[in-house]
Amino acid sequence: MHKKSMVLLFAYGSLSPDRIKDLVGSVDLVGPGIAKGWRLVFSGAAPRYQNKGTATLTPDETRDVLGLIYDMNCDQIDLLDCWEGAVQGITERFCIQVTDPCGQVYTCFAYRLVVQTGDVPASPEYLRLHHELLFIAADLYRQAQSNEVTRWKKRRAVPLDTCGTCPPK
Repeated sequence: MHKKSMVLLFAYGSLSPDRIKDLVGSVDLVGPGIAKGWRLVFSGAAPRYQNKGTATLTPDETRDVLGLIYDMNCDQIDLLDCWEGAVQGITERFCIQVTDPCGQVYTCFAYRLVVQTGDVPASPEYLRLHHELLFIAADLYRQAQSNEVTRWKKRRAVPLDTCGTCPPK
């Protein structure tokens, strides 16, 4: 078992707060964030979603991706690695810079597909989960910009390797 160090996850696909709680237990939602220089695409074929596409990121300096930043421990990340397909080699963890509504930049980790197969339409269930995450992120971002949220908590993840992700078991 890993020590209980906290690391930051940038979720942009189907990991809404309710969904992530169902998968790994209670996590701390830091808030919304934008990954600048990335484009969201639907690619691959996810067996749990009728072999339809799943969200992944690809570099694109003209685009930005909205998502949520979570504070997690390494045991939770081990569980998420299984769900996201990292253990099976379908996805990989990578480092990504994410900016919150107040301009604070975080180094997070995220998952992306190892092999992208071009545009693959997502299933209705996956799109529902993705829209749920986007709605929450956009609403929190709007609140912060309109000063409904006066202060975001600054987080410092304990660096476990170069980008603060947990080492593989």
